[in-house]
Amino acid sequence: MAFIWAIDYYTHDIVWWMLTSTENSTAYMSLFRRLKSSNYSLKALVCDEHSSILTTVNFVFSDAQVQICTTHYLRNLRYKLNLKNSVDSYFFRDVKSLLTAKSMKIFNSRARMLVANYARYGYLLILIADLQNKETYLTTHTRHPKCPSTTNLIECYNKHLDVRLRKIDGFKSYASAELWLNAYVWLKRTSVLKCCKGKFKRLNGHMPLSFTAKDSLSRIYKLN
Repeated sequence: MAFIWAIDYYTHDIVWWMLTSTENSTAYMSLFRRLKSSNYSLKALVCDEHSSILTTVNFVFSDAQVQICTTHYLRNLRYKLNLKNSVDSYFFRDVKSLLTAKSMKIFNSRARMLVANYARYGYLLILIADLQNKETYLTTHTRHPKCPSTTNLIECYNKHLDVRLRKIDGFKSYASAELWLNAYVWLKRTSVLKCCKGKFKRLNGHMPLSFTAKDSLSRIYKLN
């Protein structure tokens, strides 16, 4: 089974979730359509590099832009390289620098240097081509200043859920799993936030659901 949930970055609220037999295009299409039907305004989506997400989101939210999590991308890249090799190690360092660029001007400058320094290595040229093919998905955060470049928020939620699930010796049925997850999600949505830092410090003392339930989210979406 696959548990899919969508978390709003600025309110930390779980705006939708679903338990499905498998993580595929049908499941994500259902998720995005549900969000659309609830009048959720999706401007940018930060996710891992799952083909089912990339191929379905714009069918429902045509104007939404996608940001592939740079942490996930670098993790996958690490598996393809031998970091004990100095060339691979330097290449990985430079790609990491590329993906932390704060503007397209800086990104393009670093990309040109990457090509100039490593294009002569055939196996690295393939990886450079992959970066070029996914450039739009890897630079959304430079065009949307309030869009993060990683899925750190939802990964944090995943860890919390994982800790709880470790204490449970499985579920008797699909229905019992769904019932437990429903209760868990509502507990998260109605629990007062206490540990938010930085620009999210103002969320402390509030339930995530209390923001979503309001008619207007203009105040919370003006976070710097």
